[in-house]
Amino acid sequence: MDRRGVGFTIVELIVAISVIAVLALISIVAYAKIHERAYNVRIIAGVKSYLNLLEIYKVRNGSYPETTPEKDKKMIAVVCLGKGYPDDYCGKVSGVRIYTDSLFNKSIEEIGSWSGVIHDQSLPSGPEVFTGAVYGNDILDTSLYDGSGYGRTIQHALYGSGVNCGVSGARSYRLTESPPVTACEILLESLPSP
Repeated sequence: MDRRGVGFTIVELIVAISVIAVLALISIVAYAKIHERAYNVRIIAGVKSYLNLLEIYKVRNGSYPETTPEKDKKMIAVVCLGKGYPDDYCGKVSGVRIYTDSLFNKSIEEIGSWSGVIHDQSLPSGPEVFTGAVYGNDILDTSLYDGSGYGRTIQHALYGSGVNCGVSGARSYRLTESPPVTACEILLESLPSP
C-alpha cells in the first residue's frame, strides 16, 4: 500500500506555515500604520479646533487666555489642551510635567468646547512626552523664530519622522527615530523673556 499521496510533506507544511507567518506580519504592519494615521488625524483635528477657539478668545478679549502656571509666574507655563486626561497629566515639556488647568479650561469654555481629551496615548519625542497636545508659554528654539526665544505656543507630536504638522503655521522642531516621531509647535505670539 502506497501512502505517499495522503497528507502533507514536511516541506509543504513548512511552506504553508511560512506563508501564513508572512501574511500575519503584513497584517500587523498594516494595522500599525492605520493606527498611526488615525492618531495623527485625531491630534491634528483637536489642535485645529483649539487653535480656532484660542483665536476667537483673543479677538473677544484682546489676548490669549492665561494659564495658572503663567499667573504663578512660572517660566514654563504649559497646560493640557482639554480635560479628562488620566490623572490630569498630559506629558512633559522642557523638563516640566504638564497637567490640565481649570483656569484655562474655564476661559476656553466661554467660547466653546472640545469633547474631552485630544488623545490619551503617550507619544515620546526626545526628552519631551506628549499625550494629546499642550498650550502655553515655553522656551523657543531661536533658530526657528525671531524674537526673545520665549513665546505662547501650541505643541503636539505626530507619528512618523518628518511628517507634515498638519496645521497652518506649525513647524516641526524635533524629530526622533525610535519611535519615529515629529514634534510640532505653533507660535501664537512671541513674549518677552520672564
